[in-house]
Amino acid sequence: MIKKLVCLNYTKSTWPAGLKARFNLLMDSLQTKTGRRFDEVSIVLVEPAVIKGLNRLYRQHNRVTDVLSFTYQTRPVKGDIIICLAQAGRQAKRYGHSLPQELIKLVIHGGLHLLGYDHQHPREHAVMRTLEKQVGRQFGLSTFAPSHRRQPVARGERRTLRSSKSAGGDYGGFRRRHEGGRGRKAVEAS
Repeated sequence: MIKKLVCLNYTKSTWPAGLKARFNLLMDSLQTKTGRRFDEVSIVLVEPAVIKGLNRLYRQHNRVTDVLSFTYQTRPVKGDIIICLAQAGRQAKRYGHSLPQELIKLVIHGGLHLLGYDHQHPREHAVMRTLEKQVGRQFGLSTFAPSHRRQPVARGERRTLRSSKSAGGDYGGFRRRHEGGRGRKAVEAS
């Protein structure tokens, strides 16, 4: 069982009701499927400008993305899953399912990145996709949107990030950096 799961909302919208309990179960399911353990995870909803800034800073992509994962301890795992609520809403509409279903998909994807899974190479992609589908089915998800495509790496160039959607390194934790009176007050989900 995950030691601590914190769900925070830094957006102007309300947190969809009842998701925190499902996220606890989801994290337990990810641990069971992978044999890897979470210690503390924050699931943070943010506005497009915030995720775009993080995406630019940590991935050098100047655009809004749906989810970013940041690991700041690997055994057991401590990290943050940052989700752009507006982007999740757009994707839910595009793929014909509810916002809570899209958030569950993004938490599965982000949680697998925190546990060390990646999709940069075809074999890794297949393993991660299989785990996403297996865990998703446990939560009533029958379809997944087209998968994230890896960014090509030029010959001789080394990737500085662990994956296209996950950043390690000098991050330090979103929640710890944004609490304490700076920025919009977070609202914890129930």
